[in-house]
Amino acid sequence: MAYKPMVIKKLVTTAGIAERLTTSNVLTPSVVIQAFDDNDTDGVPDGVFVGDSQVDKTLFNGIELNPRESVTFSAIDPKSGGGLISLQDIWIDADVTNDGVTATYLEEV
Repeated sequence: MAYKPMVIKKLVTTAGIAERLTTSNVLTPSVVIQAFDDNDTDGVPDGVFVGDSQVDKTLFNGIELNPRESVTFSAIDPKSGGGLISLQDIWIDADVTNDGVTATYLEEV
């Protein structure tokens, strides 16, 4: 199987309300999610939170990413060695409206 890297950019339209990374059912074996480098207010870093549909910046119940920080998700099935992640199952929230992330994932070609 061959893969090529693909990129999604996602802005949080309303801080404090979790939003899907994408509404498309994109399946991938691996994704790296990185907070935009300009996620800051007057030089103070703003957090972006990554998690499931319950991710909430006020509850700190997701993975918090400061500007340029990243998290990698990989789907590994111990039986087959494969596995897939649906990007529509990843949600984000942010300290500030219009902060966001870049998601780089692998797409089968």
